[in-house]
Amino acid sequence: MQYKQILLESNVKYNEHYLNRYFRFIDYYLKNPPDNIECTHHILPKSKDCWPEYSSLSKNKWNSVGLTNRQHYIAHMLLWKAIPSKKGIVYAANMLSHFYGNSKSYSELRSSFSESISIANKGKKHSKEFGELVSERVKNTVLVYNINDPDQNIFRVSVFDEKYKSGEYVFYRTGRLYDEIVKNKISESRTGMKWATNGETHIMCRENELPEGYYFGYNFEVDREHIKETVWAYNEETGEQKRIHKEKVPKGWVVGRTDNGWAKGLEKANQMTTIVDFSERKCKKVFDFDKSVCGPESGTNTEKTYIFIYDNKIFTCFKKVFEFAKKRGIFLNSDLEKVVPNPHHNNTKESFEFRKKYCGKTYLELGLRKYKLTEFPLSEMEGKEIYWNE
Repeated sequence: MQYKQILLESNVKYNEHYLNRYFRFIDYYLKNPPDNIECTHHILPKSKDCWPEYSSLSKNKWNSVGLTNRQHYIAHMLLWKAIPSKKGIVYAANMLSHFYGNSKSYSELRSSFSESISIANKGKKHSKEFGELVSERVKNTVLVYNINDPDQNIFRVSVFDEKYKSGEYVFYRTGRLYDEIVKNKISESRTGMKWATNGETHIMCRENELPEGYYFGYNFEVDREHIKETVWAYNEETGEQKRIHKEKVPKGWVVGRTDNGWAKGLEKANQMTTIVDFSERKCKKVFDFDKSVCGPESGTNTEKTYIFIYDNKIFTCFKKVFEFAKKRGIFLNSDLEKVVPNPHHNNTKESFEFRKKYCGKTYLELGLRKYKLTEFPLSEMEGKEIYWNE
């Protein structure tokens, strides 16, 4: 057979056992083609590092064999076992393994594939244009798997896909936990890593890997300048939100952040309980809650609805108390026992100063109080100013 002669006379390194199995496999289906041919297989692979000169099957009919999809996968697995040094062969086998492989072969193949990718990309730098093209291609998409698929095969869909919205497709990491081996690898990869800057950008590296022009440390002003030039904005139609340059907010986007549904249904609950006097914006004197009335049917379960008190004022949702305190340079958290964290380079100037001043204190110590709606001490709050969730 011509393909055997060409392959054996080439300089390619091969595993004789698997190459002979591949030859026998191809010879069998050349003589006994399947009844339901689903694809045409290049006997000598057409990738650039293999035999691209025989890629045209109309000119080189001897280089083709008709196979089913499953047989096509087996052919590529045999090729990979026979000639693992060719990255084109590894890539093809890796792609097909997503659809037909088992866990053992896939695990082995992934290692080989990763090694091939690493060698191919060593020292390679992509242009800015290439990065922008990739970014545009994956924009508004997400990696998912189907919850009804026992193998949890991963694929990419639009964030607007109806099955993704309904929950049939879920983010590919959902429900998956790192095992100890992976955790240790992540930990080891980060050991000894420090922030370094050249005054304009930041990287993480070890002491023996510091690039020329960089020094260890973090220039907070770089991030602050970036934050000054950008604003939070959200898309009214999709709900997507992100930071955008002040002067480049696209059409259909609104400056600010979405409500995220804080205190949904509380207004309906008030219609049943009338704890709030809208005309005076004051808290009424006393009300005994009937949980059979103020239950889930009101839109919000009263057991899961909270009232906040701060600066001697009443707030019917956390968003309102957060905004009130923020204007005074205080950044609250609804978890009262949580402590104010250390300053971080991603903070705004105001948030950075707040953390610097109150670091280590709990939000309870900062004067925030939190009550279940069903346990709110109304008798003590008569006449106090109330901030309703409008």
